[in-house]
Amino acid sequence: YSGKGRRLVDKRVRAGARYWYQVKLFDRAGNVSSRTLAVRPAVGILMPAPGAVLRGAPLVRWAPVRKARFYNLQLWRGKQKLLTIWPNEPLLRLEDTWRFGGKRQRLTNGAYRVYVWPAFGTLAQPRYGARVGQVKFVVRRR
Repeated sequence: YSGKGRRLVDKRVRAGARYWYQVKLFDRAGNVSSRTLAVRPAVGILMPAPGAVLRGAPLVRWAPVRKARFYNLQLWRGKQKLLTIWPNEPLLRLEDTWRFGGKRQRLTNGAYRVYVWPAFGTLAQPRYGARVGQVKFVVRRR
């Protein structure tokens, strides 16, 4: 990469692999500064952090899966599924209240789990890939 950009997004990396990037900076006088970085691509659910204690509804963010057309996200509290939704992007802001299964649901104090799967095909005929990940978090309002 060469240019004035402040970040690089490498879309050809594979999960679990290790990559080395050499970054060189040139100033107007021709001086060079160089650094080599070892990087592993982010995988799984990135937000919220595992075991996070939150005061409200979290933003759930996960590593994108190549060629996924959408995702299946499920929210559970104990053995009860509270939400199934199919976002198009690898992130979703949960709400304090929502409807699921014909009932009004509410994010209350307690422990929750989020699961995410990539989906291929269409909503009418989805094909799901291996689970992206799962994360547990706690909601503790005052």
